[in-house]
Amino acid sequence: MSYRIGRVDNSKILIVTYEGSLDLQTRLDALEEIKKIIRDENLDADLLIDVRNSTSLLSTMEEYEFGKTLAGTKELKNSLVALLRLGKGNQNQFINNVAVNRGYMLREFTSEDAAMDWLREKVVQFSKK
Repeated sequence: MSYRIGRVDNSKILIVTYEGSLDLQTRLDALEEIKKIIRDENLDADLLIDVRNSTSLLSTMEEYEFGKTLAGTKELKNSLVALLRLGKGNQNQFINNVAVNRGYMLREFTSEDAAMDWLREKVVQFSKK
């Protein structure tokens, strides 16, 4: 397994950390595990996806299909997704574009602190109402 899924301090933020070479099946396996956690815990989860220590092996067609799959995942319909990447280039850009163009709420970051601040803003906004 080239990913780990954890939670930030008993919050609704799940952290998915990818490492090494990632093929489509690994990404789909991680997505299924995330969906299971959300369903089992009846969680309105937001995600921090860390791809800083990974390399994508997906073809352009696989990137397109995975982006569509992400955007169509009902368990993530109301989720914010922070993608944490290295500062240079973005190997996930096409996946991100496909997903965002279909309504997936994703933003890219090179700073983990900035990503966490953005995810926590949602919690603060909704708890004030």
